[in-house]
Amino acid sequence: MRRVNIRDVAKAAGVSVATVSKALNGYPDVNPETRTRIQEVANQLNYVADTNARNMGGKVETTTIALLVSDLRPEDPSGFVFGILSGVHYICKRRGCDFMLLVTSPQEQQETPLLQLCRKKGVNGLVVTGFRLDSPYMVQMRQMDLPIALVDMDEKGNNLYNVSVDNVEAACRATEFLLKKGHKNIAMLNGQPEAVVSRKRYEGYRLAFQKQGLAPNPDYLRSCDFDEGKALQATLELLGRHPKITAIFAASDLMAIGACRAISQLGLIPGRDVDVIGFDDIPIAKYLFGGITTVQQDPYQLGCMAGEAVCRMLQGKSTGELPSVDFDLVIRKTAMP
Repeated sequence: MRRVNIRDVAKAAGVSVATVSKALNGYPDVNPETRTRIQEVANQLNYVADTNARNMGGKVETTTIALLVSDLRPEDPSGFVFGILSGVHYICKRRGCDFMLLVTSPQEQQETPLLQLCRKKGVNGLVVTGFRLDSPYMVQMRQMDLPIALVDMDEKGNNLYNVSVDNVEAACRATEFLLKKGHKNIAMLNGQPEAVVSRKRYEGYRLAFQKQGLAPNPDYLRSCDFDEGKALQATLELLGRHPKITAIFAASDLMAIGACRAISQLGLIPGRDVDVIGFDDIPIAKYLFGGITTVQQDPYQLGCMAGEAVCRMLQGKSTGELPSVDFDLVIRKTAMP
């Protein structure tokens, strides 16, 4: 499909190219009605400014790739988003592209359409992480022709490329490790129910039981929003209500830390009385509770892969030959063989 350019917008709106450029870049000397008509036409045509082309001043700008995140919490010790950011930035630097970080919120998504945000910032391609499937921007991404790489979000679309470890297989392998140790009463602490990664990791947890001809107890499942404090409270409640539980699979290391803290508060020892496996292998995981057994994934590699995918899509190249992202089960004290 041919990319819509500024001349197409000008022709459809019945104005000059210069007027379109001024209207979309916020110049004050454009009639409000004309500006509104141009914006509506641009939205209908899914127009995004081509920053490789010459602008009105005659300057040639570079391609801009942005990392779009739904939230950025300074207190988050996982470092997952920073790892992705570092990987995307490395690829942009190597490829000669400009890099931009865009942080949005649910309220901002309601106020500013994604296409308008990209147009305003001069963004040519996006790497996206941390969005719920029902968020406004996720709905809009499916309707755009902008190259977009999604990290840990499995969505279909001609302009969308998914980058992640095999979350189903990774969660299945972690749960199988516990089942092979003889555990039958295995609880799971999961993230937000709406998150794709939560669904995939639950699917892997359930698949491991299915392979053994078993089924997980639905009473042993808790949604903890990938939050350490919520995981702590959920684990206290689970072990208090279901003392038969002997192992916990947490869909993130932060939740695994919360689970281990709860086990310790009950006078028990993680890895001796209750096995715990996390997911991510964040830097601090190896130092707590003698070392947390976890599924290791590399957010930097995810970022590099996502950035490379966007660059290839911008060049019209296939992304099919990109290698898969590896994972590994790292055995430590909280769940030994």
